[in-house]
Amino acid sequence: IFDGPGEVLLTGALEDAIKEVALLRCRFNEPSCTPALKDNPSEPVSAVALHARTGMLYIANNRDGLLRKYDQEGLLVAESSKDLPSLPVLRLEDGLLFMNSSGGPAISVFRPDTGSFGKQLDEIIVLPPIAEVAEQSKVSDFLRLRDNWWVTLEDPETGERGVYQYDSQWKYLSALQLPEGFTPEKLIAWGEKLLILDNSQP
Repeated sequence: IFDGPGEVLLTGALEDAIKEVALLRCRFNEPSCTPALKDNPSEPVSAVALHARTGMLYIANNRDGLLRKYDQEGLLVAESSKDLPSLPVLRLEDGLLFMNSSGGPAISVFRPDTGSFGKQLDEIIVLPPIAEVAEQSKVSDFLRLRDNWWVTLEDPETGERGVYQYDSQWKYLSALQLPEGFTPEKLIAWGEKLLILDNSQP
């Protein structure tokens, strides 16, 4: 995640550290990398979201089942115990924190503010009929792009996936027609365009 001019947050390991992958803050002009979380510098990071205006960091750690909130200095300000999915995805939108659910084809909505951090406000079911027929009952990725939400649903048994479009109120709109053999692994917003990554494709 780019965080201001010349800085990026990424997951990696320092050369002199044990093989723990943690969150690092790297600067291009030096270049150098240091742990981004001062309170828990080696905390394993399963997913991260950055509030661009305040610099607050939201971390999902599925090893200990915790959502944590850090300030821009990397100091812990709040935490909440959750039933996290094996591969969590965190998104900050419209003052709310969204995460894929561990319990089915749903996206959980949480409060990100420190006083009520992690309080669940809603559970949005995202299972259009076409995905239900294909037995795609697990949310593997999702993102907001302008007025639409895009969701990747996966069959937990076969790994087959589809990408589905919703409006801003989560009303189902359409299914993307992907090339045969293309497996959507990551959704990326690039300006006003949606990029879809398949690591097996050139």
